[in-house]
Amino acid sequence: MGFPAPATLTSHQPPALLVAELIRAEANGAAGQTTLLNPDGLDLLQMLEGGAQSVAVILGQALRDLDGPAASGMLVGSKDVVLHRPARPGECVQVSATLAHTLEPFRLYEITVTSGDGDLLLTAELKTMSTNVQP
Repeated sequence: MGFPAPATLTSHQPPALLVAELIRAEANGAAGQTTLLNPDGLDLLQMLEGGAQSVAVILGQALRDLDGPAASGMLVGSKDVVLHRPARPGECVQVSATLAHTLEPFRLYEITVTSGDGDLLLTAELKTMSTNVQP
């Protein structure tokens, strides 16, 4: 199944949008996977932001399935962030996000960022807050 362009699923827009493609998304927004744009390499903060944007895109797809608006929200915190290594320029970077806990409007996601070769780049917990209705 092909998904719409990430810019149609979130309030994030180019050139600040780091998500290149939505690869997988559960209908309820509880999990999904994306690829990030990476022409020049990605550091810790860029991968954290890419993780937060990935969550927004995954939720945006769930809202789209319900004929809702694009996802809107904010990253309110991160915990247990471990940078294993920065992403090298041009390297495929994938983000997997899984919902661990919900207390609306807040959600806690566990994210794992890997290279296309399966190298672990970053792990973290991200706390997000929705500014619109969640599925």
